[in-house]
Amino acid sequence: MKDNNRIKLKDNFKEKLFKNAYAVIILAVGISIILLRANNGSLNNHPFLGIRLDSDLVNLYGFLLIILIITIPGTIILTYFHELIHRSIARKLGYIANFEVVINWKKLKIKEAVCHFGKEETIQRNKFVLILMGPLITFFSLSFIIFFIENFLLSVSAMFLIALKLIGCSGDLLMFIQAMKKTSREDSLKYDGNKSFTIIKG
Repeated sequence: MKDNNRIKLKDNFKEKLFKNAYAVIILAVGISIILLRANNGSLNNHPFLGIRLDSDLVNLYGFLLIILIITIPGTIILTYFHELIHRSIARKLGYIANFEVVINWKKLKIKEAVCHFGKEETIQRNKFVLILMGPLITFFSLSFIIFFIENFLLSVSAMFLIALKLIGCSGDLLMFIQAMKKTSREDSLKYDGNKSFTIIKG
């Protein structure tokens, strides 16, 4: 077997368009779920997100305050969880894997989040896509569970964070599409931890 070619996400117009379209879909679905959740399945019960302005306006302000407070720490925690899922699936499948999350604390921003594999580790194509899609599948599953949380503010706040992480999974989804398009079941892949992988033909 020999290295055939290297596939790298280019962050070009096409990929940016895909990411933006994916984000719009996630947000649209998220808003629809919030509307359904707020009105217990009916969009006609209350004028705005199920909040009666005469008695529940405080809930709206409370919700916005909660969102402001939880966004940064919540995103950081879920990013660690995201990479932990990659690592756990990889290790379960028998591969050497670790992850790293680099945070710029001055700007309160995640600088880098990546799952590393062994230096010479090659991964079977089908197992590679399973490792890639683990977080996306997990967060989608969590979104359905969150829908049934009775407390409105808690469920919507959690849904907001999950939506952010689903949008953050767009890189994994793009890499999954590339892997499925450019490889066959017999191939293996070598991930370099920098949004790229090398195809090793079977």
